[in-house]
Amino acid sequence: MTTADGQQCALSTGDVIKLVAAPPDDSITADLIVVSSRKADCPAGLTVSVPLESLQEMQNNFRAQLDSGLQTLHAQQGKSGLPGAPMSAIAPPPRPADEPPADNENVQALLDAQQQQANQTETSVTQSAFASPQQQ
Repeated sequence: MTTADGQQCALSTGDVIKLVAAPPDDSITADLIVVSSRKADCPAGLTVSVPLESLQEMQNNFRAQLDSGLQTLHAQQGKSGLPGAPMSAIAPPPRPADEPPADNENVQALLDAQQQQANQTETSVTQSAFASPQQQ
């Protein structure tokens, strides 16, 4: 990583970084503060510039490890010294609704109103786009 003063340092698995502020839309890097790190890595308190691609990769790897750990914990509950989860904490997976929402009439009315408004806007834009310069 590159520090605010242009120096190079490393980050590795287990280091904790915190976003300072959202980067501008056209930026390819983000500024982050090192919150916690290993001895050989960027020291805590240092501001580093990290490419957005690297941040996305870090996030994806972290999410994959978290998901894997949760799956392992779920599969191993009650075994190898891990306590079993209480039944109240184990929810069945969500199922799609067998029937559409009961309030179909209001949904259809809202969709019809939005379609009518979209048609009016389209007509208005078309008329002004093709109007002669004298009428504008």
